[in-house]
Amino acid sequence: MIQFKIIDGQIKMPLKSKIILGIFLALGVLFLFLFGLAFLVFALVAGAALFILNLFQGKNKSSFAEDDSIEIRTYSPPRPKSRPKDDDIIDV
Repeated sequence: MIQFKIIDGQIKMPLKSKIILGIFLALGVLFLFLFGLAFLVFALVAGAALFILNLFQGKNKSSFAEDDSIEIRTYSPPRPKSRPKDDDIIDV
């Protein structure tokens, strides 16, 4: 890690330090760009593969015939028993 100790506020940063700082900054931006590009390419390839697999999958055939009846059960939670007398009371 490069550290700079500036004693006097009037001292300028040396040219060599500016160049090194610029190189590290450019490398950091380059690595971020390459990571983002690799992530984008991976997502595009995965999406294209899923699209192609979906094209060759064929249609889903139903396992039920038209005359079969399907019983659908739904769950409803039990309601609390309320007394008609307590309906007009507002709890604060």
